Amino acid sequence: MMEGNRNFRTPEALTFDDNISESWKKFKQKFDLFYLANNGGKKVQSNIKVAQLLNLIGDEGLEVFNSFDLSEEERWDFDLVISKFDDYCSSY
Repeated sequence: MMEGNRNFRTPEALTFDDNISESWKKFKQKFDLFYLANNGGKKVQSNIKVAQLLNLIGDEGLEVFNSFDLSEEERWDFDLVISKFDDYCSSY
């Protein structure tokens, strides 16, 4: 659960516009800042961090996530999920 100050702005959903690569970079940066601010630098389990990411990424981002060929265990590996999004978004 994201603890801390709820006054931090949440990142807007990832937009799949003309420049998906740039949109992903900005979304990822905003997510990292939001995550850090809300968790006060505390480590959070990978599965919770994935859930937070997917909660904020929006419907299109969730559809992209669901298209990844991941095992049940891999679906909750934050670094792997980020890597999959990096690969997907850099191909556009």
